[in-house]
Amino acid sequence: MADFAQVGQLLGDAIEHRVAQAVQQHVQPAVQQAVTAQLGTTVQAALQPIHQTLTQLQHDVAGVQQSLLGLRQDVQTLGARQHNGVCCSGVLRGAISIQWPHHGGGAMPAHIAGQPLPATRDEVLQATAPVVDGMLSLYGLPAGSTAGNVLQRQNDLLAHAGIYV
Repeated sequence: MADFAQVGQLLGDAIEHRVAQAVQQHVQPAVQQAVTAQLGTTVQAALQPIHQTLTQLQHDVAGVQQSLLGLRQDVQTLGARQHNGVCCSGVLRGAISIQWPHHGGGAMPAHIAGQPLPATRDEVLQATAPVVDGMLSLYGLPAGSTAGNVLQRQNDLLAHAGIYV
């Protein structure tokens, strides 16, 4: 009987070994493949919103770059228009409307408050010293006789607006 017990034990061990081999050879790879596939699907699903956000950000950045390019062109066009006039003619250059820069909320000097600001290069060059000095002080620029003669101060005011004589 001991022989049958040993044979039974050997058969049990052999079956257990074969089952372990079969599990290792067939079941474990299938389980790993299923887990990997499920993990891949889960990761892919989790990455989808990130991908969409990244795509939207790239689109937004491209839009901002286009806007900046347009603004740069507008500034270059404005500067060329103010400096050169429509066709570089001195007569036309003096008649081009000035786009005065923002003065940061400074108070308009009382002696020019309510008056229209000089709108063209020619109007600045014809403006009186008090008007020119008032506008210079509005922008925080040196004004008065210590800042040069009236023509110098008029040119300084034009230069502040981006118009170079």
